Amino acid sequence: LTLWFVISLMGVVRTDYATVVSWVSHPFHAVLLVAFLVATFYHAILGLQVVIEDYIHDEGTKIASLLFMKFALVLLGGSAVLAVLRIAIGGMGGTHG
Repeated sequence: LTLWFVISLMGVVRTDYATVVSWVSHPFHAVLLVAFLVATFYHAILGLQVVIEDYIHDEGTKIASLLFMKFALVLLGGSAVLAVLRIAIGGMGGTHG
């Protein structure tokens, strides 16, 4: 997915907004982009969990840190997926503002 993402991003990096929206709106790209985002945020949760478990020794602080980190990353990941889905489903139509 990362290889696909980097190659695809190189193809649209110097284009206008409408072209990027059109690219994200294509079902193939939208599905892969959502899968990439889910995998990326899941990987981040697993990695940060190991760091927190290894370096925070107070049990209460560790649990609070894990809960906050997971909540924040699930919220951010969900927002990213929602943004892709809104573009994919809505395309360039709809209202802005």
